[in-house]
Amino acid sequence: MGLGYTFSNGWSGMKRNGFSLIELIIVISILGILSLLTIPRYSQIQIKAKEVSLKSLMYSLQTAIETYHLSNGQYPEGSSVTALELVDVLADSGEWNQVPQNPFTGTVYVLENASGKILYSQKGDQYTLQGYGYQNKEIIIELESI
Repeated sequence: MGLGYTFSNGWSGMKRNGFSLIELIIVISILGILSLLTIPRYSQIQIKAKEVSLKSLMYSLQTAIETYHLSNGQYPEGSSVTALELVDVLADSGEWNQVPQNPFTGTVYVLENASGKILYSQKGDQYTLQGYGYQNKEIIIELESI
């Protein structure tokens, strides 16, 4: 009496208690292909989320700049002022109370940012606030005085 079963071609096999190596290789290959297809999309979604966070920060800065204008009768002076320098001016006047966090780096803004750079320029009674995206390749938002 055997422990297994017999096929019609006469081959006698053992009782199966798991998956064969071929089945495991096929399943792992399919999972690998699916992950290769989804990882780039996930990265794009992360970048878009960071851009939205940067836009939100810039609208908050715009509100603080406008409040500064109402309090002082003029906009903060400067040309190509970084986010860190702008926040210092706004903090000194009481319009801002924290150093903003760069959504691309996850740290507070520094003078040179590899991504998510914010530049402020003022000329007369007008200003421009520019926000750059991933790796500072392009301006993703530009705000002007209200």
